[in-house]
Amino acid sequence: MMSKLPRIAFNLRLRLLTSYLLMLMVALGVIALALFVFIGNRAAPPEPTFERLAALTQGLNYIDFIADIPVDRNSQILQERDAQCAHAASSPFG
Repeated sequence: MMSKLPRIAFNLRLRLLTSYLLMLMVALGVIALALFVFIGNRAAPPEPTFERLAALTQGLNYIDFIADIPVDRNSQILQERDAQCAHAASSPFG
């Protein structure tokens, strides 16, 4: 009876240690998987896109392009009506 007691205690200690190590490995695996998922879903850096856009816009005359854009649709309509009125007022057959 005395010889069985140390063997049972050793067996329980070994099983307890094994279960702790297994739990540790599972926890580390879950953390590693979560890191891979989060790193894999990260967006690409915007710098290459900015560089390509800068290369495209270097040849454009964007000042004239911006000047042609109306600030407000209503102001564009008013300018057109003013031009029509000025043209009608200046024509002798109005």
